Amino acid sequence: MTAEPATTSPRRARMPRAQRQRQLLDLAEKLFSERGYAGASMDELARSAGVTKPVVYDVFGSKEGLYLACVELGVRKVRLTGGEP
Repeated sequence: MTAEPATTSPRRARMPRAQRQRQLLDLAEKLFSERGYAGASMDELARSAGVTKPVVYDVFGSKEGLYLACVELGVRKVRLTGGEP
C-alpha cells in the first residue's frame, strides 16, 4: 500500500512589507471613504487584500492606526498637488 501525497495549497511568495502596506492603504482608503470609520470592516479589508486579519494588524497595529495612516497619506497627496490641507 502506497501513501497518497498530502494535498497542500501552494505557498505564495510573501509580498514585501512596504508593498503590502501600500496595498492595504489603497484598499482601506476606498473602504473608509465608502463606509466611514465605523462601517469599515477589518475582515472585509483583509479578504479583499487576500490576507488574514493578523497581517493587517501586524502592519498597522489597529483599525485606528490604519485610519490615521490613510489620513496622513491623504494629507501628503494634498500637499503634493499644491492644495491646502
